Amino acid sequence: MVTHPPLSARALASAFILVLMLAGFQSAASAAPLRVLIIDGQNNHAWTVTTPLLKRILTETGRFTVDVSTSPPRKPVAPKLPKDATAEQQAAHAQSLVRFQTEEADHAAKAPALWAAWRPCFASYDVVLSN
Repeated sequence: MVTHPPLSARALASAFILVLMLAGFQSAASAAPLRVLIIDGQNNHAWTVTTPLLKRILTETGRFTVDVSTSPPRKPVAPKLPKDATAEQQAAHAQSLVRFQTEEADHAAKAPALWAAWRPCFASYDVVLSN
C-alpha cells in the first residue's frame, strides 16, 4: 500500500479554494451543477468532522452535487508503553497489546478485499476533492 504524507491545513484550504474557483469558471448559462467527489478515510486530521462541513458548504451553494467515498480503514497502530511506566500502566499496556493483536489480525484478513472493492468512479465527477 502506498502511503502519502499528510496534507497540511494549508493544502486542504488550497484544495477547497480550487474547487470554488472551478465553480466560478462554470458558465452562467449552464444549469447543471458541478459533480464533486470528496475522498476521505485516512489522514492526520479530523476528516470525519470536516467532510460533512465541506459537503454542506458546497451543496448549499446550489452549484455542486456532492458524493463522498471513504477509503477502507488503515492498519491499526500498536500501543506505546511510556518509558517510565507504572505497574498499572504496564498492565493496561499488556491488555491494549492483546486488543491490538486481535485488531491487526482482523485488519490483515479483511483489508485486501476492502481495498479491492473500493473503486470510486472518478470519471463520473467534474472535481475530486481529497480530504
